[in-house]
Amino acid sequence: TTADHLQRPLFAHVAPEILARPTYLGLIRLFYLFDPPASCAEGNGCKLYNDTERHAIDQFLEAVVRTPVMRRAYSHVVGSLQVELPDSSWQEVLRELWFQRLEGRPSVF
Repeated sequence: TTADHLQRPLFAHVAPEILARPTYLGLIRLFYLFDPPASCAEGNGCKLYNDTERHAIDQFLEAVVRTPVMRRAYSHVVGSLQVELPDSSWQEVLRELWFQRLEGRPSVF
């Protein structure tokens, strides 16, 4: 059943050196910090990110845009889709896609 699958971890073991990479450290930090505020759950709208959350988001995005996967994604967006996007703006595009809170709702991240 679906409930049985939810109880099992996705991976049985992940080598510590993998988890020590900047991308994973940033993602783990976001998971630790990124609990939507109670106001989001209560339907009162989401507040802006606090300084700690913004800093964690920045660190995560800085690590992510340096990965081969995201460099390839950037090349695809710029090359194949013929979108004019300075390299410096790629991180801001990802921030908006993943972390923007619209109409008082939590971000999609």
